[in-house]
Amino acid sequence: MNLLRCFVFFALIVLVSSPVVASIAGDARTGQSLYTGEMPFAAGASPCIACHSLSAAGFGNARMANYAGDLSYLYHGFGTEGMQGILRNLQHLPSMAAIYRERPLSDEEIRVLGVFFAALPEATPPTSELPIALHAAVVFGVIAFVLGFWGRHRRRAGARQQLHERHEIKTRGMQ
Repeated sequence: MNLLRCFVFFALIVLVSSPVVASIAGDARTGQSLYTGEMPFAAGASPCIACHSLSAAGFGNARMANYAGDLSYLYHGFGTEGMQGILRNLQHLPSMAAIYRERPLSDEEIRVLGVFFAALPEATPPTSELPIALHAAVVFGVIAFVLGFWGRHRRRAGARQQLHERHEIKTRGMQ
């Protein structure tokens, strides 16, 4: 039994320290560097994080513009071939054509981005628009409250106060 444990332990050490595993880990780090813009794309294209969030990797909305969707489910939703097809054809997507038409990603950049996306924990796309609608309702309510409070205060201040008082005197005289 001890011999079997030693063999399994030795096999795991060899596997973890193998060049293939180290290469995949290095490719994932390179893909992350391309995604975040720490390493520029060879043709000078914008990094993914300039427009997309990646909540599965902890790159939420605070780290970048939120122009486009979350890419956390890109790999697990489309698979290797689908994801690579999307990355190869970015210049044909209407919102990305201007950026990638003259600056397409290289095959190596697509490959390391794929390794990075594959290494992310599996995520699923959001299924409901309720949080967005709820946020919109809260923002609308706050704005309406502030404008109502400000308008009520403004009506009673300054020149409007004098007009308001004159109107009250006239309406009392009519009664």
